[in-house]
Amino acid sequence: MRRITLVLALFVALGGMGKTPEPLPQACDVLEAIDMAATLGQGAAYVAGPARESGDVRMSLCTAETPDLSARMGLMVRETLTGDVPGAESLRAASIKALRDTIGADAVIEELALGDAAIWVGEIGQLTVWHRGGRVMFIFSPTPAQDRAAAEAAALKVLAAFP
Repeated sequence: MRRITLVLALFVALGGMGKTPEPLPQACDVLEAIDMAATLGQGAAYVAGPARESGDVRMSLCTAETPDLSARMGLMVRETLTGDVPGAESLRAASIKALRDTIGADAVIEELALGDAAIWVGEIGQLTVWHRGGRVMFIFSPTPAQDRAAAEAAALKVLAAFP
């Protein structure tokens, strides 16, 4: 629940404006495009979460999970559809500040070379990747929570599938 609250807080706090010619599909369609269920194992399925769209922003959540929930990959896709965005580096800096304000100054936040900008937040086991100049933000939440390698592998597949 803490993850979802944090994701939604960042969704509101980091809202930007921009125009993407071809909007991305919903989060479950993104996970299906990279065949995340097959990566997780037998019986894995997609569970759609909330999806919202205003005139400027689309957001959707989805989880690919095994029946016993031992392996999961949550994905939030947030896409700015109209107006200008501050840019991926600025969004990353704002996100790091917001996370340090929320989690604490000693939070383990690592900047990564994925997409246009990316961070791994160790305390909550989340990988955030900004794409398309910051118009798109992907948040990957693996289970087990510290499975950074799985989150990075999923991010690479998503970035390749949706340039």
